[in-house]
Amino acid sequence: MAALMMAAFFVLEALEERSAAAAANELRVASLTLTSSDHMEGTESTEGMSLQLPTADLELAIKTLQGNHDEALHSLRTDERARVLILLDDLAEKGHSAVHTQSAHTDLHRLLTKAASESAIDADEAEWRAALATVTAITALACAAWALVRDRSRAEKRSIASASEIALGQRLETLLNDLPDMVLVFADSGLITYRSRSTDQLLSGDATAEEFYDLVDESERPALLRHLGNEFDSGGTETFAVRRLDGTVVSLEVRVTDLSDDEFVSGHLVTARDVTAELGLRAELQRQASVDVLTGLPNRRALDPVLDAAHALVAAGDGGIGLLLIDFDGFKEVNDTLGHLIGDQMLREAAGRMKAALRADEPLLRLGGDEFAVVLAPVTDESILDCVASRLRDAMQAPFDIGEVSERIRTSLGGVVLRESTIADELLAKADIALYEAKARGGDQIVLFEPSMEHQAAVVVNTSRALRVADFDREFNLVFQPIVDTISGEPVGLEALLRWHSPTLGHVSPGDFIPIAEQARLMGRVGQWVLERVCRQVAVWEAQGLNEDITVSFNVSAQQLEDDNFVDSVFAAIESSGITPRRLVIEVTESMVVDHDGAIIERLERLRDGGLKISIDDFGSGYSNLGQLLSVPLDIIKIDRDLLLRLGSMREAAGGDPSGPCAIMEAIVSISRMLNAPVICEGVETDVQRMSLQNSGVTYLQGYLTGRPVPPDELSIDLGLQKPAEHVVSYA
Repeated sequence: MAALMMAAFFVLEALEERSAAAAANELRVASLTLTSSDHMEGTESTEGMSLQLPTADLELAIKTLQGNHDEALHSLRTDERARVLILLDDLAEKGHSAVHTQSAHTDLHRLLTKAASESAIDADEAEWRAALATVTAITALACAAWALVRDRSRAEKRSIASASEIALGQRLETLLNDLPDMVLVFADSGLITYRSRSTDQLLSGDATAEEFYDLVDESERPALLRHLGNEFDSGGTETFAVRRLDGTVVSLEVRVTDLSDDEFVSGHLVTARDVTAELGLRAELQRQASVDVLTGLPNRRALDPVLDAAHALVAAGDGGIGLLLIDFDGFKEVNDTLGHLIGDQMLREAAGRMKAALRADEPLLRLGGDEFAVVLAPVTDESILDCVASRLRDAMQAPFDIGEVSERIRTSLGGVVLRESTIADELLAKADIALYEAKARGGDQIVLFEPSMEHQAAVVVNTSRALRVADFDREFNLVFQPIVDTISGEPVGLEALLRWHSPTLGHVSPGDFIPIAEQARLMGRVGQWVLERVCRQVAVWEAQGLNEDITVSFNVSAQQLEDDNFVDSVFAAIESSGITPRRLVIEVTESMVVDHDGAIIERLERLRDGGLKISIDDFGSGYSNLGQLLSVPLDIIKIDRDLLLRLGSMREAAGGDPSGPCAIMEAIVSISRMLNAPVICEGVETDVQRMSLQNSGVTYLQGYLTGRPVPPDELSIDLGLQKPAEHVVSYA
């Protein structure tokens, strides 16, 4: 506004100066007019007439000279103004004669010109200042307008923000009231300064902090007070059982945050969440996680809590903790042959039988598959464990009748009693060693742990580890033992026997490492190596002119026969080596074919149809009968060495002739003739045994009496070879 007023002032000043300049010019013109008029008086023109100015111009000039000259002369100095006024007055009164001198006329003209020019200059300056002031005023007005708009915008924004804050506060209030979680603010004075609507189910209208404390049971109140007071862990949560106004008890998870220094809160913020359903679901999930779905028994997860309870019982008195492991022999075959549905039904019924045979304080658990466990505490004597194991085994003796299926389950049990405090892993390890021993003894037995078993378990672990990393080509080799005619002593065949020299274990007997390899599921690899090496050796012998009637036999494991690709692998090895299939005799144990399923019989028949012969090994070590043998494709029956020794001992004890015929051997020979399968007796070591077998009609013999197992190049018996056999295997 000040700039605008200054602009107006400068404009007025410019107008005044411009008016003064005009007035000065008018005086100068008037003085010139009057002077010229006086000068022209008496002067004649070229035509002889006097020259004279118009009367109106003279009157106007005289009037101008006689007027107020302050405006026209204000830019002159005082002395100059006085000089001009004198000259003008004289000129107005006396005319030209008053200023007839050239100097006076010039002085007047100069002063009036100066007055006009200085007024014009002042007018220009005033106009420039007016323009600058106008620009300044306009700029100031623009700034003022911008500031006004800005302030108004800010005011509007503040208004909008204030309205938004109010709306946001209302929204937050609505959200807090609609939340299931409860929100309260406790002031330091103990008053509740804020509470969400969800707290109405807990507190009355004008509730205080004391009323909130009273919601929990008296036994939990100190913990709640600590949590809410000075000892609480800010941001931490604790769960309390709280009784609501309707009488129901719920579990609240309470969190406390100290916001005493916050100007908007000024207290402790307490949030409470109802976790009743969540805790119930969690407990149910924990229960389900510890329960076997199939049988309803506690599972492996429940073993540790059960053992903890047993430890508590033992700590309170005498005795130790007993653990029984139960495993069903051959249950995999049940699943494979009858299907998992039948297998699951048998497991459920087996669990029911065992649970019925146990007392309430003898918990039964299913650890997985067909393995169960019983925990006993306190156990003062191992006979208690043996008694419980006998009850369980007796409960499993009756057949399981499921639909049209009737099946028996053979049960192995291993147990241990530890009186010192121990952990679950140690109990399990020792009980598992006992269970392994029960299975190693043929199964369907009860074995309690003995310290000596740990050494055997260590042997098993070390042997299994060495087998897994063994370089078969460097560590394995084959030796061959002759099979001869009982009467003539001529060779009719050779049996390939596997030998292992481990870099870490040294020489390991086949009787020691083969069962371990079977348990470790490694016999498939081992058996494949034996098959390929036998075929390669036979190829070498055939190239050397091996007697065409000589056969070479080798053992195959149950794991090989269970493999769908086994038959194809045999034919592939034969084709790769280029040998005659009829040279090979595959030996399978009596137990493998007696406990057979249809797939194993079908594979044996395919091998037999392909030209190979099938020999039943270890005959007499099991419980097979004639009806079972009739269903098996076989070409040779091989009598177990243990049967030969038992029969000899029985005859000596009865006072009979040990070299005479044996009735049982004769019966076996009769069966073999009916099956058109010659009999081989292995383990023959004396002439007395040879005579008895010959008198009993046994066809072939194998044992140290007729030849020890040797590498192929050391065979001294006549095989029809034209040159010494070559090494085809590396012997370590």
